[in-house]
Amino acid sequence: GAEFTVDLTLNQYIRQYGEFRGTKYMCKEGGCGACVVNVRAHVAGTQEYSTFSVNSCLVSIMSCDGWDITTVEGIGNRKIGYNIIQKRLNHFFGSQCGYCSPGFVMSMYSLAQGSDRHLTEAEIENAFGSNLCRCTGYRPILEAFKSFAVHPDANILKKIKDIEDISEQICPKSGKTCGGTCGINEDWCLVNMNNTSVSDLPKKICLADGRLWFAVSDIRSIFAVLDDVGHESYMLVAGNTAKGVRPILFYPKLLIDISDVKELATHYIDVNLVLGANMTLTDTMHLFKELAQSNEDFWYLHILYEHLDKVAHIPVRNIGTLAGNLALKNSDPSFQSDIFLLLDCVGATVTLVDRDMRQTEMNLPEFLTTNLKGKVMTQIKLRPLSRHYELVTYKITPREQNAQADVNSGFLLKFNSHTHLVEEASIVYGNINPSFTHAYETERFLIGRNIFNNNVLQSALHILEREIDPSIRPPYPPPCVRKKVALGLFYKCIIKLCPKDILNPRYKSGATTPSDDRPPVSRSYQEYDTDKKDYPITQPLLKKEGMIQCAGEAEYCDDIPTIKDEVFASFVLSTVARGDIESIDSSEVMKEDGVLAVLTSVDIPGVNSILRGDFLLMFENEELLASTKVKFYNQPVAIVVATSQELADKMAHVVKVNYKNVPKKPLIFTIEDAIHAPKEENRLIPYPGIVPTDRGANVRKIIKGQFISPMQYHHMMELHTTITIPVDEGYDVISSAQYLDITQAGIAQLLKIPESLITVKTRRLGGGFGCKISRNNFAACATALVAKKLNKTCRMSMSMTNIMRATGKRPNSRLDYEVGVDDRGEIQYMDAVFYLNDGQSRNENENTYATESLKNCYDSRRWKCDSFGAITDSPTNTFMRAPGGFEGISGIEHIMDHIAEELNADPIEVRMANYRREDNDLPKLVPMFLERINYKERLNNVKEFNHLNRWKKRGLRMNNMAFPTAYIGNYGALVSVYHGDGSVIVNVGGVEMGQGIFTKMAQVAAAQFDVPVETVTVLPCYNFTTPNNFATASSITSECCAYSVIRCCDQIKARLAPFRAARPTATWQEIVFEADRQGVLLQANYQTSQNDPRLVNYSIFGIAVSEVEVDILTGSKWIVRTDIFEDAGRSMNPAIDVGQVEGAFVMAASVWLIENIVYNEHTGEIYTDRTWTYKIMGAKDIPYDFRVYLRRKRPNPVGILGSKATGEPPGCLGHVVVNSLRVAVKSSRRDSGYHPNFVNLRKFACSF
Repeated sequence: GAEFTVDLTLNQYIRQYGEFRGTKYMCKEGGCGACVVNVRAHVAGTQEYSTFSVNSCLVSIMSCDGWDITTVEGIGNRKIGYNIIQKRLNHFFGSQCGYCSPGFVMSMYSLAQGSDRHLTEAEIENAFGSNLCRCTGYRPILEAFKSFAVHPDANILKKIKDIEDISEQICPKSGKTCGGTCGINEDWCLVNMNNTSVSDLPKKICLADGRLWFAVSDIRSIFAVLDDVGHESYMLVAGNTAKGVRPILFYPKLLIDISDVKELATHYIDVNLVLGANMTLTDTMHLFKELAQSNEDFWYLHILYEHLDKVAHIPVRNIGTLAGNLALKNSDPSFQSDIFLLLDCVGATVTLVDRDMRQTEMNLPEFLTTNLKGKVMTQIKLRPLSRHYELVTYKITPREQNAQADVNSGFLLKFNSHTHLVEEASIVYGNINPSFTHAYETERFLIGRNIFNNNVLQSALHILEREIDPSIRPPYPPPCVRKKVALGLFYKCIIKLCPKDILNPRYKSGATTPSDDRPPVSRSYQEYDTDKKDYPITQPLLKKEGMIQCAGEAEYCDDIPTIKDEVFASFVLSTVARGDIESIDSSEVMKEDGVLAVLTSVDIPGVNSILRGDFLLMFENEELLASTKVKFYNQPVAIVVATSQELADKMAHVVKVNYKNVPKKPLIFTIEDAIHAPKEENRLIPYPGIVPTDRGANVRKIIKGQFISPMQYHHMMELHTTITIPVDEGYDVISSAQYLDITQAGIAQLLKIPESLITVKTRRLGGGFGCKISRNNFAACATALVAKKLNKTCRMSMSMTNIMRATGKRPNSRLDYEVGVDDRGEIQYMDAVFYLNDGQSRNENENTYATESLKNCYDSRRWKCDSFGAITDSPTNTFMRAPGGFEGISGIEHIMDHIAEELNADPIEVRMANYRREDNDLPKLVPMFLERINYKERLNNVKEFNHLNRWKKRGLRMNNMAFPTAYIGNYGALVSVYHGDGSVIVNVGGVEMGQGIFTKMAQVAAAQFDVPVETVTVLPCYNFTTPNNFATASSITSECCAYSVIRCCDQIKARLAPFRAARPTATWQEIVFEADRQGVLLQANYQTSQNDPRLVNYSIFGIAVSEVEVDILTGSKWIVRTDIFEDAGRSMNPAIDVGQVEGAFVMAASVWLIENIVYNEHTGEIYTDRTWTYKIMGAKDIPYDFRVYLRRKRPNPVGILGSKATGEPPGCLGHVVVNSLRVAVKSSRRDSGYHPNFVNLRKFACSF
């Protein structure tokens, strides 16, 4: 290990040293699951072995001594055959972009291998809090894995039989027919175990960066090492999962691995339950579950178990320890540690040992103020509790799994068995403020009182309200919200404990949270047409890349093997939002071994810009590196070049940048700032809006309001990654790009060389969603500059943190409106102004798309809408799935609901009154769909639910859309037929990024030539074969490329026609062979453009109905059911299109309900720049009952092969969850005595 540095992770070792690139990475902090691998290791102090999953990005390679590590390649590949788990995920269409698939596979594999019995559907669905997916919406992934349950749902079983043509249940452990038993002892090792024996310890390794790594086997050895080396800079290491909570930029000089210290990992019972402090959370949970069932004195451990299931996720719990979590709380009291809260609540104690082996036992509040330097945490003691105690705990989080608490709490009350008065009370909260843990005054007040008396309860709440004083702690909810939640949790506890005979039945449901209320297993339904006579068109074929994606064999940009002498780059980011760069001092950085250069704007030979301002979607150049003036906080100002990505990232923080002329006046950071900025700053850029041609006279009510749509980070799983290789006189660029043309042009302009010297290739993207149209060019241009200056291959993978800091997001928007309506709600006039936050440049502005989409399916002749792009002191915002359409359609649907609320009218009738007459199928589709899903009955059920429940409310609403398509740019295709066997190669300008374009193109070519789809191969995008192509965006790429493929095939078929006529019975292979012999060109190309008469714009109709439930006491919510109707025309591949619908809707619902980008508006710094602070929906946040219906028997008369686009439109329906939430909140406000005016929910509809 002496050749390694301390911060070399298992993930880096696997990928860079082992060249097993199937294991991915993204967040590098255990928050995404892309890096999950399987481990088999011995249990400390025993001869037993345990099989479990870990996040390879968290684990230091030095901690892996003796581990048997299995990656996704090891369980199945094209050589040895694929594992049943890999195959099942593919067969269920559970892989779209595919970047997350290996991590999901390994989580399921580890779950199966680590279990000694059959798993239930609920256990399986609960096991993926570790894994994120931005493409699929999770539904097909969950169903694929739930198919391995002991008794899977009948619909899932039917899918298995339909897809795999099998009747027996297959075991995920053995891949064989299930035999009815599950053994954990089967040998699944892929390499020979070579454990480090305890007799080999202590072990000392001098690492390559000068640090020392020790592995020890007993507590005395820990102190012996400290005495020998010193206490000044050290760290005890077990799971190293704290790195995910608080990133470690520079490790201390000494690291001591204590994972093999047996006495820290065992447990016993004397009177108390004594836990070794270094027990993992997983082992602790298993022990708690066992003892709660077998030992009456520790009945309460099942409550701790259930709470611990909400802490982090399985791979983190597998190696994260009790002591590590508590030590983090000790060093950072603001950390809302659930472990600390639970132990403190039940009165546990902690034992510390010093170098003289003196033991000190203390309670948790004392521990919090104790200096741990030179001490080792050895034990945690939990006391037995009689049944006179009641324990209730809560954790309120932004999403269901793997999220830190907005507020967490624990309540332990002891009641007198005769009087039922409170004899003992412990009330503990987390995330209130760093110095607050116990509500001591409230605890004292409760002693001797009957808490189930209304007067006592009100008095206790008043005392608690005075005690709870939350600090301002962005990005967490503001103090007023956290305070209300904390009070609500205390009230919940009392409701839960209140005797049922005195509890008002309407209050009963207030005791639980959505985590308790949501059924443990989700369900789904999909409906679509497929016609065998049209096959392969309309055939639900598996994605061509699906199997290799699930096996980790699909190659992404950074999976290219190590290239000799390659270097790595990372950006130095500014620490002011505006000002002039005075100097950049890299002298200290250049002293570091492995740092090769620090480049600034003066090193750029050409134009300092990441793009061409005259290309489609662009308006102006944008600097790669700030030259003299900084325009936004965290703008790139320099590039550090080093021998590894990790070293470059680290040393970028060390470069010193000095600034001058930093203005003291406030930033223009928000839309509101731009509106009120001095006119001479030209902060509001006008764009074409909506001009009225009519005005109604029957105005009965005037309604004014404002609609706000949020900013959203793309959260693609594959980061901005590029490899630039000097070749001959030019450069080969392998880039994760959606718009190869602008990448090529931007590099050429930057380096001041012809575009013909630059080739750009993109095999596939691990997600794009718009961010890789131009923002990826930061990495592309940076690597090109380094390659030019150093004449070396340069690789760059921008960290998630740097991407979130230096690049833009989906722009937030504001719509101010005034509408005059008649008694039916028909709009007589509208005066509106639309504002979109562009950031510091106009590039990728969405205003035109937004105002056009605002019209939606309605008659807009009486509407007036001005439109402005706001220039702010922030990174340039960028397109994201359904740019403009998301804001516009959501905005008008908001207005329709507002009109209905003000008139006390049916919102569906209001929509009907405003529908346009031409090009609109919704007047017929909406009633049919609502009847199909029993809308009226469900609406009555919601009203009845709200009548019966005071603290839980439901809402049910419908949104609809007519999404406007717009053809823009060029899309080419090159089709070649090989004369030897008649097989076909297709190359198109569209990039495969999960939407299934390559599969559809294979289907199109196969249909045109009447050959099997298996004989058609689709090659990666390459700017030589399909030059000058527009971005893969706007949902029309697949159709345009399909049309180009058809035209190519037509050309080739025309050349083959004489041969077919001459030999009518000849096979395809014989025809092409003979044609080639006669010198016929078996290759053709074609390029569409927006001027192509065959490409006709059309509307895509959609309907979404969503039912949500809100916990009024905490603001938590869950989606009970969602039904989506999508007009996909004659779908080329309905199974792929269903996945697009689900994924787009979940992405949109995620931003309305969960995602929250928070900036410091005074400095411009972002607070939410990593998975710890920015949350997207997880597997248990999607609609519990998720149903998708593709429109049947209605081909698109102007579409290519009768199809319609599906990738973006469903995202415009996601706002339905907000309208549904509004119904729920209105019901609660009515119960509270408020006049039920329109409730304008903002910030994801959660700040009630």
